[in-house]
Amino acid sequence: MKLNTFLLTLFLPFFFIACGNGGGGTAANDSDWVKLRVDTFDELPNCSKSREGERAKVKDKQEIYECTNGYWELKDYYVDTVMTLANLPECEDDVFFAFFVREKEDLYSCVNGNLVSYDLAKFKPKEYRSEDDLPVCSSSRSDEIALVNKVAYRCHDGRWKDMGIYYATDEDLKNCTAKRDGERAYVANYYTTVYCEDGVWNEE
Repeated sequence: MKLNTFLLTLFLPFFFIACGNGGGGTAANDSDWVKLRVDTFDELPNCSKSREGERAKVKDKQEIYECTNGYWELKDYYVDTVMTLANLPECEDDVFFAFFVREKEDLYSCVNGNLVSYDLAKFKPKEYRSEDDLPVCSSSRSDEIALVNKVAYRCHDGRWKDMGIYYATDEDLKNCTAKRDGERAYVANYYTTVYCEDGVWNEE
């Protein structure tokens, strides 16, 4: 099935995308840097000074907002996880959704009544034995992610930048223990690097 170009642009930068189950108005347990989950944008609390910098998931649009200067600002998109294809909602003409299906290790979306598979295996970061084996960080590779001994490297401004230990999803992220204090990790489904400090993972 032909893939929708917009959807590829939207979701494929995350590589393996998987987030926790949705819920209304409760603290998120799937990542320390997303504090709230609500079903709709209208259920978000006031973006007050005490919430400055907090992030929230809005389930119906699969969007992530950040409280900035008194406004909830759209920052990103996310994708929920289901175990099997049977757990997916019904795909109808007027419905859009995107889910990561664990049994298939693949991303599926509903587009114009058609269920689309993205074959994410083609988009896994390529692994290299050492930094010497990395290809040149050219403009055509800008923002590309590569792996060296489980460490993610991002091609940016002509050089490969160490992003931290690679984790496909925030669900795979290890507990931030005292032993890991100062450790950096690259979380692919959020396309971001976090660091462990005082028992909490924080976004860089």
